[in-house]
Amino acid sequence: MPRMVKIEANPDFKADDAGEKEAFAKIKKARPIEVDYVTAMENVSQSGGMYRIQPETTQTEVVVRNLEDMTTEELKIQMLAVGVTPQKQMKRAEVISAIRIKLSEIEIADE
Repeated sequence: MPRMVKIEANPDFKADDAGEKEAFAKIKKARPIEVDYVTAMENVSQSGGMYRIQPETTQTEVVVRNLEDMTTEELKIQMLAVGVTPQKQMKRAEVISAIRIKLSEIEIADE
C-alpha cells in the first residue's frame, strides 16, 4: 500500500500575476487533499510552490503544571534545575517556596 500524505496550500507562496493569484485562491479555499507520496511530490513540484506536503505530526504543546501538583521526584528535579541547593530534609512547602523565589529572580528581556 502506498504511503498516503496530505497536500495543502502553501502559506509562504507569493503569486506573481493575476492568474496565479486566482489559482492560489481556489487552492486555499479547498481542503487538504490526501494522495500517495509520489503524486504529492509531483503536485508540489508542478504547482510552482502553491502546494506543500502537510506535516504528519503536529507539535505537542508543553503543559505547565503547578508546583503543588508535582510529585516529590518532579519537585526535586525542578529544584535542581533552577539552582536551589538541596538539604537533607526539607518540607514540601519549603521546596515549593524556594523554587518560586528562584523563578521570580529570573528576568526575561524583550528583544
